[in-house]
Amino acid sequence: MKDLRVHCVTQPVFLYELGRNFRNYLPDYYLDNVYPFRSVLEAGVNLAFSSDAPVVKDFSPLMGIRNAVERKDDTGTCIAPCQCISVAEALRAYTVNAAQANDDGDKKGTLVTGKLADFVILDKNPLETSPEQISGIRVTGTWTGGQKQFEQNNI
Repeated sequence: MKDLRVHCVTQPVFLYELGRNFRNYLPDYYLDNVYPFRSVLEAGVNLAFSSDAPVVKDFSPLMGIRNAVERKDDTGTCIAPCQCISVAEALRAYTVNAAQANDDGDKKGTLVTGKLADFVILDKNPLETSPEQISGIRVTGTWTGGQKQFEQNNI
């Protein structure tokens, strides 16, 4: 994949929402390798995350970050823990890496002069929040194209 410059774009929320089915129907070998985030990164392949909305109930990127880090299904059972990634790696998969996968890295993905300035403001820092609490972080502001779209003043 790396040599072909193919991106791995996947949805970590499926571990939570479909994990019970994976455990019930996949043989151990496949279960141990389902959604292999760590292996993809170690192979040097661009790992990008998306939500697959509206297919899933909770399509929040924060829930996806939590799922990529914890890898737990809706019963709390961890699936393929060797494939866990860090919060920083999951944030990168939703931002910089997603922009690269969309061939938009020159316009999006990082906050630098000349890019579109699409970003959210959160009430807590995900890098300083325990993984199980990441999905509870609230979005208090959104900006697209450098323009404020939403702001929550009652924090």
